[in-house]
Amino acid sequence: IETLNKEALRADIQEINQLCENYLADSSDARSVNFLNFYQNKYAPQGLEELVVRYNIMLETASNSDDRNFLKKLSDSPVLYKMSFGSPANNKITGILLALFVPFSLPYYLFAIFKRKRRMDAIRTVIKNNRELLNLL
Repeated sequence: IETLNKEALRADIQEINQLCENYLADSSDARSVNFLNFYQNKYAPQGLEELVVRYNIMLETASNSDDRNFLKKLSDSPVLYKMSFGSPANNKITGILLALFVPFSLPYYLFAIFKRKRRMDAIRTVIKNNRELLNLL
């Protein structure tokens, strides 16, 4: 247990918030991703892996704090995963062929859209929690 470097942590939290907002802006059209565009890899938001790595490093660093209120608020943070649930197709032609095979492709598409919606909700929660953590610092 140690005393946190609050200025460095504040800078990390602000940078993570910026990454989260950039990711949400890039994937704001997630509900408009149609079936065929999904399988043609026309939707691929950038920055998820960097965001997850930076967020997990910040959580690990901040979890050694001796401030109980900060730790309590930190425990409200959701878990983010690196895995982006994208199209299984590597190119446009394969994507179109997979989209035509509806018994397999429709449940996969619906599951991917559901996972994307949950990831976006988790990132919104990260932004909200980070703002509250900044107020505690």
